[in-house]
Amino acid sequence: MTCPSAFDPIARIDGAARLAPVGGRPAAVAGGMFAVPAGRAAGAGAVHDVPPTALASLLALQEANDALVGESPARRRGRQMLDLLRRVQLALLTGVPDAAALTELAALTADLPAEPDPVLAGLIAGIALRARVELARGRACA
Repeated sequence: MTCPSAFDPIARIDGAARLAPVGGRPAAVAGGMFAVPAGRAAGAGAVHDVPPTALASLLALQEANDALVGESPARRRGRQMLDLLRRVQLALLTGVPDAAALTELAALTADLPAEPDPVLAGLIAGIALRARVELARGRACA
């Protein structure tokens, strides 16, 4: 199912984006070296002054680690259910029923793979519950 317009208010976000500096402008750089901005004592607030590039690097490292380790079956199933729930939502908004999405959603929620990570298992259970609610709503409207 394609989006009915170029603007998609339910866009999915994947990966890390480039981050802007926290203060709105980067710290002064003199000759390629880091310089402490004027009015700030050296060492003051050193714990809180983490450059935004460090955060971007950590997110990139985490994303690379996920790619190396691979996606767990439960996580993949959760993503598939979210994609199908998005299709159902778009179908409701456009007024065009999507019976195929409901059928696929029913098949995915029938047998959920086990997930050892309790946080991810809770998220998957929440997604599956929402999918079951949409399935019940779809049966009631049919």
